[in-house]
Amino acid sequence: MLGDTAVPLSIDIGRDFSVLVITGPNTGGKTVALKTMGLLCLMTQAGLPIPAAATSRLPVFEGVFADIGDEQSIQQTLSTFSWHMSNISRILKKAQGNNLILLDELGASTDPQEGSALGRAILLHILESRSLAAVTTHYTDLKVFALPVDVRCSG
Repeated sequence: MLGDTAVPLSIDIGRDFSVLVITGPNTGGKTVALKTMGLLCLMTQAGLPIPAAATSRLPVFEGVFADIGDEQSIQQTLSTFSWHMSNISRILKKAQGNNLILLDELGASTDPQEGSALGRAILLHILESRSLAAVTTHYTDLKVFALPVDVRCSG
């Protein structure tokens, strides 16, 4: 359906690292990448063929968890930030082991320093949970935090 407008996506996660931090300008590509990852994993687990190279490999996950989008609730007196934190908290409680966690704009909708600190704590928790994860962010602090130690130190 997309024809020539489709943009190929190549992701390798789980072999050399378990958490992928995606960054870039506000053009929708980051969120589309997360949604594509989730959709293709769920399609594979349902036994559906996926539009990918024949050499593509996807693990079977116990769960696929996502915090993507904005679900602010005036009725429940939840701000955008509170809604995301409630959702992420539920995800982190359930996701231990062989899971895929997708988080869009980690730590956003609050003070950048506080959001970055919270984002770092969430990334560390995900690493300890042994799940695979892909997160998007604009925060420089999280981008640097995600770099391998040898890259950060050679800078």
